[in-house]
Amino acid sequence: MTPREAAILADFRREGECPVDWTAEMAMSAGSGRARIILDLEWVRVVESWAFERREATLVEEVQLFDGPMLGNFDELVPATGNLKLRRSRAVTDYLARFGRFAGLTFNSPSQHNAGKHLRPGKRLEEMVAATTGGAAALFLHDHSADELRSAFWMWIDFAFGLNTEASFAKPDEENFAMEGAGPFWRSFLTANSSRFALKSMAAIGASEGEATDCVCFDVSFGARTVHAFPVTERKALAINPPGFPLLGVEFGRQ
Repeated sequence: MTPREAAILADFRREGECPVDWTAEMAMSAGSGRARIILDLEWVRVVESWAFERREATLVEEVQLFDGPMLGNFDELVPATGNLKLRRSRAVTDYLARFGRFAGLTFNSPSQHNAGKHLRPGKRLEEMVAATTGGAAALFLHDHSADELRSAFWMWIDFAFGLNTEASFAKPDEENFAMEGAGPFWRSFLTANSSRFALKSMAAIGASEGEATDCVCFDVSFGARTVHAFPVTERKALAINPPGFPLLGVEFGRQ
């Protein structure tokens, strides 16, 4: 790449880059590459909706995924950069209104949420099983940190909304997502004020309804911008996710 091409590419990136640094937002959570790609892909869709020409959105996609125009025509980026600059503010406002809800979420550890409702330090699993009968609150074995919750959250997003190998901003969600039923689930995350999903850990993480369990529910309040988690039985976990949607296994903090 010549110095001139590098300068053209830098100008285009400045006007065409996603307004949220999802890599930083996910704190490099293991396996979060596909989660970042779907959010970047949604940015390309928004760009396309505001662009003068559809080719501008295609170029944004190529630069994001391949670090430059696929045909190597850097001169094509010059007029596209000017057009993107004129529409960027509106595209950014549109994107943040729809997808910015995933940015800046606060993950509350069990000890932080509701005065430690789901935590009883020092209890053995057998004691927790007994303590959660009769409608008592579910209990965690450990006080999982905000970073542990964030990592599990983004790993689940990554697995649940992974893309197929031919994903494109031009395709509807049903064709982009690798997992059947992911499209409607994804759209519900973009419109609801609060959402829940359940995952399966690698080992017992606590107790719920008088049972030891390895399942966790994540409760996301997009209005309050907070996320907390609590143990649930496998029966409850299957009911939380949409019908037929699999209970995905995710490594969840300390076991």
